[in-house]
Amino acid sequence: MDDNLYRYFNNLYKKSRAKYVMAQVLIVIGALAVLAGVIAWICKNPGEVLNDMVASFVGVMAAFLLVKLVVYRLQKDEDRTKVSYNNADMWEQYGTHYRRQFMLHNRLCTVYCDKVVKAGEYKELKVEDHPNEYFELDPFIKAQYFTLIEAHSRSKTTDSMTVRFMDFEPATKANHETATIHTMRSTYLAHMLTNRALDYPIKANVSIRRIFENADWLYPAKRSKMSNHFGVNALVFLKDGEEKQGWLLLPQRGGDATVAKNKVTASIATRLEMPDKTFAHGYDDKLTTSYVTRGCIEDCIAGALRVREEWWQEPGRTDIRFLGLSRDIYEGGKPTLFYVVYLDATPEEYSRETEAWSSLHPAKKKAKRVGPSDPLPLPAKSIDSADIIHIARWQSVRMQELPGVTNSWDDKEHPCHNQAFDKAQLEFTDWAKKNEEAKHFAFLFEQNMISNFWFLLGCPEPKA
Repeated sequence: MDDNLYRYFNNLYKKSRAKYVMAQVLIVIGALAVLAGVIAWICKNPGEVLNDMVASFVGVMAAFLLVKLVVYRLQKDEDRTKVSYNNADMWEQYGTHYRRQFMLHNRLCTVYCDKVVKAGEYKELKVEDHPNEYFELDPFIKAQYFTLIEAHSRSKTTDSMTVRFMDFEPATKANHETATIHTMRSTYLAHMLTNRALDYPIKANVSIRRIFENADWLYPAKRSKMSNHFGVNALVFLKDGEEKQGWLLLPQRGGDATVAKNKVTASIATRLEMPDKTFAHGYDDKLTTSYVTRGCIEDCIAGALRVREEWWQEPGRTDIRFLGLSRDIYEGGKPTLFYVVYLDATPEEYSRETEAWSSLHPAKKKAKRVGPSDPLPLPAKSIDSADIIHIARWQSVRMQELPGVTNSWDDKEHPCHNQAFDKAQLEFTDWAKKNEEAKHFAFLFEQNMISNFWFLLGCPEPKA
């Protein structure tokens, strides 16, 4: 009976939200009317009974609204509930094993990441793909499906295959200085139930991290119980005169992203996909080394930056460089591929190009949202899209402590929870034109962007 009611209302919700709400209201009113009629018929003092019933109804509704309010607040803080991005929490478990500290424009930055390989540590980089091998969720995680999926109630998701990090062989004399990345397949759902819900409390003091990543070192990739699909993270610079690192493009995500809700991310921040336009059989094909080191950026640069394909493909326009690969400590070893992209364009030229792009995509301009390299209006399940792209002067990008956010010893020693930058230009909004006196903006940021800064600045190793 309960399942049939759920299916009925779920179907009604898909057809029309207004009808869905109206049906619920009518059912409640009808039930109360029938109950009132029965009571009035069988009771000698119907008025008194009705008063009690109304009082009970008001109490139930008040409790219902209170529960709804609590659920809303939990959903608003969903990112922090699912995964801890606090450096203090990482220090508690991992100490200084993965702590990277570096100076960014005279400000100390701290981030936790496990460097797998960086450009220059090998003579050749190879990708050994195993498309017929699939990741299988641990039985315990499968059993917790209904609990873990609740962690993503405010997040958009997708039904898709993913490319999983399987293993890594470093460059040695024995293999002729060839570094090899081994890959296989997983699913986005497995990612949502593992890496992206790592710290979600299944029970008191019980989480996926506490069960499957409970050591002071990350488990090796080949032993990991996490989905570990590849992320793609690129810093895109515009020129300032002859300076290639003049301006940095910083997108800001919406409130329904799977992670970094309303936060600033790297210029391109997505997952490694194998689209049909590049791979004839999609994820059934073998992933190539050239796609990992360059092709994946080429496939998503137009959509992510809101520029035309023919514009960024002009000779000499785009310089793409692979920086390396790391495992994200905050998300239990999820791998991220890092890049830097230099565009031979000034902020003014880039702004004119985004306007030209917008004229070709009116539906996207209206929604102020764009997915990775999809030339059609966005589908309902577009995920982790940017609401706005900020252009920041690179020399102004620095760490800044925001009032009311400091919440751990690590922050007090070197506050690293917020990314601040000088106002340069805001795309797709008139706000900047009306507030010319504003000089600074401060935004919460995605930790992977700080890892990308670390790779960009040369990956200095931590002191022993």
